[in-house]
Amino acid sequence: MRVRLFLALLTMFAIPLAIAIPVVYGTALQRGDVVLMPTIGIAGLAMFLGLLTTWLARRILEPARRLENARLRLADAYVNARALSLRDGLTGLGNHRAFQEELGRQCDLARRHNVSFALVLIDLDGFKSVNDSGGH
Repeated sequence: MRVRLFLALLTMFAIPLAIAIPVVYGTALQRGDVVLMPTIGIAGLAMFLGLLTTWLARRILEPARRLENARLRLADAYVNARALSLRDGLTGLGNHRAFQEELGRQCDLARRHNVSFALVLIDLDGFKSVNDSGGH
């Protein structure tokens, strides 16, 4: 973005200067005037306008940079919150929400490729007591 802005500013001032200086110089030579003063005036005006435009561009670019940084921080916070919402805090394993999302993805994938898949559920009797006594 800065490179494009620099090129735009350069083009904005270089082309008028490239046209104006020879015109002023040629007019002054035809009249026999001293060429130094108009050339210095145009160069000074171009420098002033260049500095003014650079200052204004920085005033515009700085808030844009801060906004982009805030957007990146927000995107990172969203990714982290989403990852935390799919994990069990105690075990670190995927939770019910993660299971539902993965099941949906697998169903869509099977439909898209026209293949079948199976979901196996195992119910162990008395596993709660093992889990409660031995921990997760």
